[in-house]
Amino acid sequence: MMPASSAPTSRRVVTVRATGGIVRSRLAALGGAFHYPESRVSGRKMMPDHAPDATAGLRAPARIHSRVLGAHSGLSAKQPGVTSGAPDVDLRTDLDVAIAAARAGARVVRPSFGRDIDPDLKSVVDPVTEVDRAAEAAIREVLTAMRPEDEVLGEEGGGQTEAVGRRWIVDPLDGTVNFLHGHPHVSTSVGLWDGDEPVAGVVVDVMRGEMFTAARGQGAHLDGRPIRVSSKTRLQECLVGTGFPYDRHLNGPAYTAAAGEVMKRARDIRRLGSAALDFAWVACGRFDGFWEFGIYPWDVAAGLLLVEEAGGLTADMTTSPATVDSTHFIIAGPGIFEPLVDLIRSVAPPHVRAGT
Repeated sequence: MMPASSAPTSRRVVTVRATGGIVRSRLAALGGAFHYPESRVSGRKMMPDHAPDATAGLRAPARIHSRVLGAHSGLSAKQPGVTSGAPDVDLRTDLDVAIAAARAGARVVRPSFGRDIDPDLKSVVDPVTEVDRAAEAAIREVLTAMRPEDEVLGEEGGGQTEAVGRRWIVDPLDGTVNFLHGHPHVSTSVGLWDGDEPVAGVVVDVMRGEMFTAARGQGAHLDGRPIRVSSKTRLQECLVGTGFPYDRHLNGPAYTAAAGEVMKRARDIRRLGSAALDFAWVACGRFDGFWEFGIYPWDVAAGLLLVEEAGGLTADMTTSPATVDSTHFIIAGPGIFEPLVDLIRSVAPPHVRAGT
């Protein structure tokens, strides 16, 4: 079990409600931490008291308390933007900004878990709720305040889709179906890409309170501890994650064929319903590999960098390294990567192998 980190001795509080985003001027004036009441379902807390809360400790849009960063963000005093002994940390690094934005979104999502919410339907398998929209608004407020020159692409609010310049790509609530059914495997994802290159990525496991962070060339971390992908080399010893395709008419048969082959060769497979969090689980070795057909940039923008910085390999179905604009993904530790790619490609139809 991980001990709870020390909380700041004094802080002012700004409440972020699911009905709206962050008011930048109010935040700047108050210099406060985001706050929300403890989430309960049927009288039970959804997060144990000992768990480090990735949504705790943000003090202002321009500063983060150093003790919180040390405990939760994957940063250390030796990394950019963190000065040993200083009480506060300027949000000068892109990773710091990603952390602030992801926390802001997660704070909107968590207190609404377990509520009876009527979703709108983008499709039968892809609902959206008021919480998705409010969480994205909170994320956009942070990014607009801290990086006003950058583009933002969000699942709910749209934005720059071309891989040109700096783009923040965000999924405020990845796992909306889980969220609606009281399943706690939900996440908030914030990734920064500069053209085709990942720069920083954060995935917050909203209900477990874990935060996965990565910055280009600085490794991947879970609550401040370095993480690595699985070192397994035998597929029959591996747990492989997957996701169902959104377009089940086009990609459903391909998925069924691939799942059948992987089930024959691997120890087992799991489908948990939040691709951003599934990528993070590959990065820390909870999954040995993962594949999914037909997913979107916001599902993978942070997770791809997490996997790469944790020593993992990625591919689209053409066997080229995956980018945020790929359509189909295979990721794994080096020991099983090639066998997993070969296995899935062997049963994939032509349009999947072509990456379309």
